[in-house]
Amino acid sequence: MRQRWRALLWRWLAHAATLTAGQRLALAAWLRVWRLSPQDPVALATLAFLRGQAGRYRGALAWQRRRVRLTPACADAQFNLGFILAELQQPLAAAEAFGAAVALRPGLDRAWYGLGRVLWRLGRADEALQALERCATLQPWSPAAYEAMARIHAEAGRKDAAVALVRRLEGFDPRAAARIEAACLGETAAGREAVA
Repeated sequence: MRQRWRALLWRWLAHAATLTAGQRLALAAWLRVWRLSPQDPVALATLAFLRGQAGRYRGALAWQRRRVRLTPACADAQFNLGFILAELQQPLAAAEAFGAAVALRPGLDRAWYGLGRVLWRLGRADEALQALERCATLQPWSPAAYEAMARIHAEAGRKDAAVALVRRLEGFDPRAAARIEAACLGETAAGREAVA
């Protein structure tokens, strides 16, 4: 019972350190929580997050894998694992983790986005487009999926499909549409208007 109270106290201190102190102090506090309670999923997730935030993705991967082993049916844990693996340039393993996340929670738009990005990196453009379309359906006001889809179409030489995506995006985010058009199609909306 005493150890449980110590773990709860350290958990409270660790949360406070994460919000107010530097990364080093927060990391030390969460390590203490983990030592007192090695099966604490919040401690494992936070240790992975803090390592990743510091750019230490290998360390983050070890903590996140522990988190996934503890709670394999947690979509957020699978998503975070996929994110870390993508940062470590392991797209096949990242695709597996993102796939697990969307299987557990089909409405997790950011996992669909991550899945689309790593499938694209693997050269599986059609599957990437399906995942990104799902992301855009779930999060229609975010330009990220539209941009990735436009880039895939532009790389494949399907300029009409890329332009159609830019036009869809113009309806709610004209600045993002202009940026994507310039990046993917080599022209700006202003240049197009000057020609018209």
